[in-house]
Formats: sequence, C-alpha cells, structure tokens
Amino acid sequence: MILDEFIEPAKLLCSFKLCCIFLIFFLHQLIDAEKKLEELNNEQETLIDVFAEERDRRDAEEKKLRNKLEVLLLPNALSKSGVLAIHSNICFTYFIISYNLLEITK
Repeated sequence: MILDEFIEPAKLLCSFKLCCIFLIFFLHQLIDAEKKLEELNNEQETLIDVFAEERDRRDAEEKKLRNKLEVLLLPNALSKSGVLAIHSNICFTYFIISYNLLEITK
C-alpha cells in the first residue's frame, strides 16, 4: 500500500516528461515548416519577378517590331505600285516578327 503512493506520482511525472518531449519535437517541426514556407514564398516571388521582366522585355521587343512594320508599310502605301509592295512587305515583316517571337520565347 505504501508503495502504491509512490508509483502513481512517478507514472504521472513520466507521462508529463513524455508529453513535454513530444511538445518540443512538434514545435521543432513547426519551426522547420515555417522556415521552409518562407523559403518557398521567396522563391515564388523571385520567379514572379523573372517572368514579369521577361514579359516586359518581350512586350518592348514586340513594340519595336510593330514600329518597324509601320515604317516599312508607310512609304509603300504612298507609292503608285503600293498594293503589291505592301503585300510583300506584310508577308516579309510577318515572317520576321514570327521568327523573332520564336527566338524570344526559346
């Protein structure tokens, strides 16, 4: 009977220590998961910035090519034989723009 009085508190103390160990373990896992989440968020922001820069560069290149197209078409539109010249310039310029866009997207 006297021994039972000492065993119960020992079991409680052992259970409490075990709970503390599990708590510490899970807290470490939570901290590691938060660090990983922060790293992944930073990677995502970096990728978004890279894609935005690439889109801006592509848009600038497209604008430059459209301006070239306008410069090519304007003089031919004013000439007497402009219809055939415009058609050939449109085909050639379309080919150049398509080729350049393919090169940009590679």
